[in-house]
Amino acid sequence: MVFKPGQSGNPGGKWKPGQTGNPNGRPKTKIFRDAFLKLLEKQDPELFAAAMMAKAMNGDVAAFKEMVDRVDGKLATPLTGADDGPIKVEAIVTGVVREGDE
Repeated sequence: MVFKPGQSGNPGGKWKPGQTGNPNGRPKTKIFRDAFLKLLEKQDPELFAAAMMAKAMNGDVAAFKEMVDRVDGKLATPLTGADDGPIKVEAIVTGVVREGDE
């Protein structure tokens, strides 16, 4: 469905104010996740750690990175402006008007 400017997500007024189009909402559980966690409970976490260590020791850079991220935490991505200087806010945009709109 293509919406025209100014058209709501409730064309034709299917739903009254306060009424939802999805009364049951998103399912509370995820079948794949639940099955995976059930299998995971039966495993020894040290086996997973040893397998990851073996991959990293054999040169798997992704395995090494994952291990470091799990142990030390992921590095924060710095936010910098031009030439690694501070970010400068030159204007605050409060709205956008397309040509022809009022």
